[in-house]
Amino acid sequence: MESASKQRRHGVIIVIIVLIVVCVWWAVFSPLPWKYQAYRRETKIKETLQAVKPPGANVIGVTTLQLGDHPQAVGVYSANSEFEEVKAHYIKEFVRHGFVYKGEDTEELISATENGRKVPSKGFRFCAPDFGAFLAPMPPDTHPVTYMVLIKWKDTKC
Repeated sequence: MESASKQRRHGVIIVIIVLIVVCVWWAVFSPLPWKYQAYRRETKIKETLQAVKPPGANVIGVTTLQLGDHPQAVGVYSANSEFEEVKAHYIKEFVRHGFVYKGEDTEELISATENGRKVPSKGFRFCAPDFGAFLAPMPPDTHPVTYMVLIKWKDTKC
C-alpha cells in the first residue's frame, strides 16, 4: 500500500518537474514573446501617429516599418495651406499628445536627389518618453504642400 503511494508521489513530482522544464524552455527559446512585443510596439506607434490629427489635410498614406527592434510609422499628407501653418498646428498637436518641441533638425531618411546625390531635408523634431517624431515638407515646394510625419520608437536623439 505504501509503495503505491510512494510511486504516485514520485509520478506527480516528475510531471511537475517536466512541466517546469518545458515552461522555462518556451520562455527562453520561444520567439513568440519577441514577436508579440514587436507587434505591440508597431501597433502603439501607428495608433500614436493616427491620434495626432493633421490640420485638415488629405492623407496620402500611412505605413509602418520595422527596422530591427525599432519600429517606425510614416504618414504622408497634402494640405491646402502654407507649411508654416502646418508646422504651427503640429507644434500644438504634438504637445497635446505629450511630445516636446525640440526645434529644427535634418533627417537623413527623407531626402531629395539633386544631380545624383542625396540632399537631407530640413524638418522639425519632437520628443516623447517612448517616441521621437519628425515633421518635414516633401520636395518639391509647391502648392498644395506635401509633408510627412515620421514617428520612431525610443528615439535616441531625445
